[in-house]
Amino acid sequence: MSGTENAVSTIAGSIETFSEEKTHVHSATDELCSSDSYHTDSRRCPEFKLPVNSANKATKINLLSISRPHMRAFHFAWLSFFLSFFAWFSIPPLVTTIKKYDHLTASQKDNTDILASAGTVLARLVIGPMADRHGPRTMQLVTLTLFSIPVFLTGATFNYASLAICRFFIGMVGAAFVITEFWTNLHFAPNIIGLAAATTAGWGNAGAGVANALMPQIYNLFQVFGLDKDKAWRACYIVPGVLLWIVGLGLYFFSDDCPAGNYKELIASSQRKKVPFLTALKRASSNYVVWLLFITYAISFGVEVLLNIKLSSYFQSRYSVTQSNAGLAAGLFGLMNIFARTLGGVCSDMSGKYFGMRGRLWSLFIFLLLEGVFCLIFYEMSSFGASIGVLVPFSIFVQCSTGSVFSIVPFVLPNYVGGVAGVVGAGGNVGSVVFGFLWKLPGVSNDPGKPFFFLSFFIIGLAFVVPFIYFPKYGAIFLKPRSKEPLQQNNDTTSWIPMKVDEQVECLSKGCVEVLNDAFAFEWQFLRCMECNKKNENICSGESKLTHSEFEDEVRDSKPLYKIAIYLLKLEIVRQQRTIHAMIELDLFSNQSWTLRNFSIPLDLTLSTTANTPQVEE
Repeated sequence: MSGTENAVSTIAGSIETFSEEKTHVHSATDELCSSDSYHTDSRRCPEFKLPVNSANKATKINLLSISRPHMRAFHFAWLSFFLSFFAWFSIPPLVTTIKKYDHLTASQKDNTDILASAGTVLARLVIGPMADRHGPRTMQLVTLTLFSIPVFLTGATFNYASLAICRFFIGMVGAAFVITEFWTNLHFAPNIIGLAAATTAGWGNAGAGVANALMPQIYNLFQVFGLDKDKAWRACYIVPGVLLWIVGLGLYFFSDDCPAGNYKELIASSQRKKVPFLTALKRASSNYVVWLLFITYAISFGVEVLLNIKLSSYFQSRYSVTQSNAGLAAGLFGLMNIFARTLGGVCSDMSGKYFGMRGRLWSLFIFLLLEGVFCLIFYEMSSFGASIGVLVPFSIFVQCSTGSVFSIVPFVLPNYVGGVAGVVGAGGNVGSVVFGFLWKLPGVSNDPGKPFFFLSFFIIGLAFVVPFIYFPKYGAIFLKPRSKEPLQQNNDTTSWIPMKVDEQVECLSKGCVEVLNDAFAFEWQFLRCMECNKKNENICSGESKLTHSEFEDEVRDSKPLYKIAIYLLKLEIVRQQRTIHAMIELDLFSNQSWTLRNFSIPLDLTLSTTANTPQVEE
């Protein structure tokens, strides 16, 4: 009986949010997936500084603002990710010095590079689904503070084994990226999600470039203060470790999980359902589109991670430049994130505005092809100056590709964005691990550019997985979406069976809940209110049928036209490539209370589920 009671509580809590939270239970998904998602209607709400949609997600970005909740979360998201990357990539620019004092061979140094990426793979797979369950603030705090410990301990390493262990666990701080993308998605509407997600990720990724450029200078500064070379490089790791703690504590106490508040309070008040870790991971890992995006992120972000690690050593070995100059040149690659990843997100948003999901997929495909071409050109450069000249456009297309990938991620499984982001994000580090073995090919010591030659063909070849990414409602690069009937026809062709409502508890009956639980398992891939698209509402029996947004406006203005309004919520639900319709009828009162009148599902759905559920009460 407990399972039924939980299901009843879930639906009752969802319906209650219509009035108490001024959001739709279906808003997180319907606006993301609707055909009009690129023209999101916005409204002004006194609680927020930015215009928001019906889910209270911001429809605009004001980079100069730090107001709560939207822009405060935006700035903490990119800053926390920036520092995680700064810490993660703080070792490669000093590796020449570290090799000397930790007594490493060239092969052992390459092994620690691979371990640094391997640690992130595991962390992203775990932390992504956990963010769905516990919220972004808590998981970001845990990530930054917990994995600051191996950052501090780097200064205490003394041989290959100790450095390898530290680098493996330092790599786990890179999981902050998954939380950053998930957090951004909670605060910004679909019409600008590409821009918002790419900007927070791009500015965060720039931490790698800053680490390459700044760590050698910090090392030199400590020597100016009187430390010898061995002590100076060890003292450097106090800086990123302390910064991780400062920002981690700051974001936890001075920002919000989502516009409605923090997960802990929302779950306690039944306004948000706690997503089981295994459920989020299972749903994400069982979707083939997630794995295709996993591959695209492996050849975009995986290449970025790899080059942030390898470029400084590459410039030193091929062109015999100093550690400081090599670090500054390598830093250019990461610093392109300041604008390039945002550019990829903007291009994806613009393509989506005019061509839908197919436009987003074309943008990703083109960026990946150009990335592979410029990787090959970079290999052909024979001078330090020429290499830097090609490195800049090469980096731009790499960052644009990463931004394009994560502008698509929120559309795959909108109810499990954390899980999807975790799996796709792990793909980037899997790519860096796999491609890292190219530096172990025979003859690399004689030709340091040889790995780039092979890498370019991997990028170009694997880019052709993009045409296989298919969304039933949007299509693919070369395939149109499945045909569907106009919304208006659904009312005329569907036979409805009303479900009995228990008036005592004002929630759905046991039979209705079990039918819903069996048919949908409350894991809706797509949900849309079919009534809200109508501009003219019919007057029936002297009572006005209003959409929720209209009634909401009356309540907010304290000038209700009616003491009671009937809201007929018609839902279009897609699960496992099957479209189903359902109706909810409820009363909304001017004092913001509610009463559920009726719930209906199609006759054919009832018949298809009777084998597994009790007979429906009529």
